[in-house]
Amino acid sequence: MRPGGGDERGPRRRDRPGRAGAPRAARPLHPQAAGRRARRRPGQGTVDAAGGLPRLTGPAGPGGLAGPQGFPEAEGFPGLAGGGAVNPLLKVSDLRVSFPGKGWRAPRVEVLRGVSLDVRPGETVGLVGGSGSGKTTIGRAILGLVPVQSGTIEFAGERIDGLSPRRRRALARDIQVIFQDPYTSLNPSLTIGDTLSEPLLAQGHAAREARARVAVLLDRVKLPADAADRLPREFSGGQRQRVAIARALAIDPRLIVCDEPVSALDLTTQRTVLDLLLEIQAQTGVAYLFISHDLAVVRFMSHRVAVIHRGEIVETGEAAAVTSAPENPYTRSLLLAAPIADVERQRARREQFEREVASPRA
Repeated sequence: MRPGGGDERGPRRRDRPGRAGAPRAARPLHPQAAGRRARRRPGQGTVDAAGGLPRLTGPAGPGGLAGPQGFPEAEGFPGLAGGGAVNPLLKVSDLRVSFPGKGWRAPRVEVLRGVSLDVRPGETVGLVGGSGSGKTTIGRAILGLVPVQSGTIEFAGERIDGLSPRRRRALARDIQVIFQDPYTSLNPSLTIGDTLSEPLLAQGHAAREARARVAVLLDRVKLPADAADRLPREFSGGQRQRVAIARALAIDPRLIVCDEPVSALDLTTQRTVLDLLLEIQAQTGVAYLFISHDLAVVRFMSHRVAVIHRGEIVETGEAAAVTSAPENPYTRSLLLAAPIADVERQRARREQFEREVASPRA
């Protein structure tokens, strides 16, 4: 992650009305997150005794997956379905991170400048921004991979910034990550079976249980059973990312940090991987912090969106509103960066944006 340059602060911060409200469509909650047995819906599949992960028995709906806003309301959980308050699963408050500058006398470069966001159980929050905006640094701070200068990170009501290595390893059961490059995130010398078994063995599972769990995981991400005996180089990029997803699911996490999980894939493969992530979330209720530079992908995946620019959150709100009618100039610039097929409309949109930028606002 490149540090954001300079001390210039981003455009005006604006929170959309109703930010504290519930996402428009929530999924069934995971038993760990809701503290009770989850209801099984039609098409949800059966639970495999070897690993506890539901086996997929069919598509989530007759029309296919249409993003989070196509899922039904959560039953028996008024906070998500009825607009009541829900305690966040992840809460980041006034987070500040800085890195050393170039040269031993250079001042530190502030990468995150008071970032605050939250993710509720069973929800996807999209974090979108350009290169060097600080979005990946937020994910790394949550995972304990970079030191935090100030601010707090809480998970399930417990503060997790500054944990000891031992407590951080225990937290890995609840928080997992999917990295951008599906090849470099896998050990090229380990078979897929060994890769998927590794987190299970680290959590104290017996080798026989781990092998059974690997079979369940491969079935979950729609890979053949013999994939367990093959090496990462024998798979395509999309198949490798499925392996990375299976590894993240191995120990039933409550939150997965998805750091640009499809940006290295072609468009067709992107869609299949995104559909898989949505299908898994509908089945298990796992929450996602979905980090991306692509507004279209974030809109497809997310309930809510936070836009980050130069280390600051500049706009937040429901995904459909932020990605279709943004209020912040930087968010509009991200929207305009994605061309549309109509050349005249695209030219008119850019001209309008340039006029708005040139006109000072009160």
